[in-house]
Amino acid sequence: MSAHHDPIYPDVSAVVAGLNRLVDDLSDVQTDARTAVARIMERGTRTGGGRLSRVVTLDAIALQLRWLADDVLHMQSALTGKETRHAN
Repeated sequence: MSAHHDPIYPDVSAVVAGLNRLVDDLSDVQTDARTAVARIMERGTRTGGGRLSRVVTLDAIALQLRWLADDVLHMQSALTGKETRHAN
C-alpha cells in the first residue's frame, strides 16, 4: 500500500488522484491476500497449526481494507463539503 497519512482532498482533482491511488492500493491488498492464502494453505496443511500467524495475517489485511474504506468516505466527505479527519 502506498504511504499516505491523513490525506486532504480540497477539490475534485485531489479526489480523482486519491481514487487512482486507491486502485493501486487495492491491487497491493489483492497481492497481499493472495500471498496470505498461499501461506495459510501451506502452513495449515504442512504443520496443521500456525493459528496465530493466520490471525495476524488476516488482521493486517483487514486493517488495510478498513483504512482504504475510510479513505473513500473521507473523499466523499470532501466532495459534499462535510470534511472530516481521517480515522487512523
